Order: sequence, then C-alpha cells, then structure tokens
Amino acid sequence: MKALSKLLDGQRVCRNCFARSAAVPCSRCGSVREPAARDADGSPLCPNCLVNDPANLEECGLRMPQPGRRRALPDRDECLARLELWVTAAIGTQEDPGQRRVLHGYAVWHHLRKLRRRLGGAHATYLQALNVRCHVTAAAGFLDWLASEDLTLTSCAQPDLDRWACGEDTSYSDETAHFVRWAVSQRHASRLTFGAVRWEGPRGPHDGEKRWDDARRLLHDDTLATPDRVAGLLLLLYAQRINSIARLTAGHVRDDGDQVRIMLGTAPVVLPEPLAELFRELVATRRGHAAVGRPGITPWLFPGGRPGQPIGGDRLGTRLKNIGLHLRQARSTALFTLAAEIPAAILARMLGIHVQVAVQWQRASAGDWMTYAADVSRRGPGDISSANPLDPAP
Repeated sequence: MKALSKLLDGQRVCRNCFARSAAVPCSRCGSVREPAARDADGSPLCPNCLVNDPANLEECGLRMPQPGRRRALPDRDECLARLELWVTAAIGTQEDPGQRRVLHGYAVWHHLRKLRRRLGGAHATYLQALNVRCHVTAAAGFLDWLASEDLTLTSCAQPDLDRWACGEDTSYSDETAHFVRWAVSQRHASRLTFGAVRWEGPRGPHDGEKRWDDARRLLHDDTLATPDRVAGLLLLLYAQRINSIARLTAGHVRDDGDQVRIMLGTAPVVLPEPLAELFRELVATRRGHAAVGRPGITPWLFPGGRPGQPIGGDRLGTRLKNIGLHLRQARSTALFTLAAEIPAAILARMLGIHVQVAVQWQRASAGDWMTYAADVSRRGPGDISSANPLDPAP
C-alpha cells in the first residue's frame, strides 16, 4: 500500500509511477530521469546536471566546501580510525576515574598526538598502530596490577615497582618503563626510576649466503607471483620495511627505456637487470582483487582487496613468509651488509631511513667505506657482478 498523491490522466498514482511517466532524457548527460529543471533553452536537466551547472556554483565567503563544488573528502585512514576505537575501549576498561584519566592522557595526549604529528597527513602503518597498542596495553596492565595491590601511581614506591619487575607474570617491560618515566615527568608519580635499554646493535645471525640464495631464487623462479618476487627483492636487496613496500606507487618507478629507477628515499636508485624487468612487468600487470578495468587505474604497485587501497603490511608479510623469507632476519642482514659497504649519508638517502639510524648500523657492522668512491670509479659501465644494489643513479 502506498500513498497516492499525484494525478496522471485523471487517475491517482504513486510518486514512483508519476516520476517514471515524466522521465525524459537529460539534454546534457543523456540519463533518463524526471527533470529537476530546464535550462535557458527549455531543455530538461537532471538533478546531477543542475547541481553541477556552473551557473549554480558560488564561492563560499568562509571558504567552506559547498555541495556543488565537487570537492572530494580526504582519504580515510582506516588503520588510525581502528586504533582510536581500540584506545577508547582500552581506556574504558579502567574502573577507577583517576587511573582512567591517567591512561587517557598517556594514550590520547601523548601517543596518538605524537603519531598524528609524525604522520603529517599520511596514513598510519600497521607497525605504528601496533606500537601504540603495546604501550597502552602495558600501561593498562601496570595500572591493573597497582589496583590489585591497593596502590596508585601516587602511592607506588620504588620497592613496589621492583617487585612488579621481578614478578613471574611480568610482560611489556620496556613499554611499562616508558609509561613509568612518562608518569614521573607528568607528576602522576614521584621517586620512581625505570631505566631504558640502549640499542646495542642487531641481534640474531646474519646469513649473507642465505640472503643471496633467496635473492637468486626470487629473480629466476617464474612459478612465484611477480608482486611477491618484487616485494621480496626489495626486502633482501634494499632493506625496505614491509609497510614501506606495501605503500609504493607507480610514481616511485621511472622507466626511460634504458634504465629503471626507483625512489626509496630522497635519491633515485638504478635497478639492475633482471630486477628492472620484473618492475616493468609489475607496473604493467598490477591489479587488486577488487579492481575493475585497466590496471593503470590504481596508483599502487601492490593493490589490496579494497578498492583504492594498497595491500596491508601484515598481509604482504604473510605472503613473503609463505615463500620462505624470514622478514626480520632478512632486513637485518641487508642493513648490516649495506652499512658495512656504503657511507651512512648515502645509505640514508637511498633507503629513506634517518641518517642517525644509518650511522648506528654502520657502527654495528664496523664498516670501512673510506675506499667507496675509488671502488665505484673503477667499475665498468656493464660490471654489475661487484656493484652494490644501492649505487646511486647517474
């Protein structure tokens, strides 16, 4: 049953039937719809053409977006949005109002604000969100332990903190230490000390032979998917983070016909063959699971399952593990090897890492690059057997 509010040939009809009877082709876009208005010549205009008619667009005095100005909304940062929801739920688990206020200040005003400032409009990565989750989880766990011991941050003394640190169920020790130092700096606690652990270099074995064996396998094994081969080689040869690889776009790759260059940092890197051919193939055939139409409609080198979004770093990491790569060990070995052969300043520009990080890896590897320039000058133009993958573009 519907309300009959229109007259058509002397009969009362519903709104939908009346609209279909009045539908005519739009004079501009050709869509068959009920006209919303007519132009100066009397031709019908559909609602979309009426809204987008330049004669109906005005400049807002407050510079606020108007419906007819066709201004797109900014991209939604799904990772950051999920993190904010999780932080809100984690704060809500604290029953004591005082502890809830402290955790809110630590999570929202310290970590989330710091993360937004660091992003500068870019999207948060999985590892950045995981870092915030670990710190907030550690802070909430320590506050819960204080409550179980009938203590607060104000009444907690150094022996109580030492007793927690020596407990059998202690977890997130480094993150809890950060929370304690923050609480002391914000005067939520006093006379508490919890030292930080200084990074003393990479841990675990660095198997250079396995690195090159994996690189040769990815270069020549045609049974593997091209995106997995390219992502794995960026990890093995150029020590790129998984999340950085996932967010590479076609604009980072430049092909002039003779050479293929990629921008991983602030300076381009020339890709040797056959890696360059793999990049050409990836750029030409990339396609997401939800993409429709030509491959060129997506800017991402590694499109994801959602339209317009790249693949997630966790998903890409799982795919690389499935082809036999150990992500942390592979990146550490690559950084360790490159830092021993290349000056820290060049390493930072080529890889897109901070120069202080490059210096730390250079010290850890005890690299001697005093003869780097002379070694590069002695290489012939076609000699890539001894060339480093990070040789800068000419």
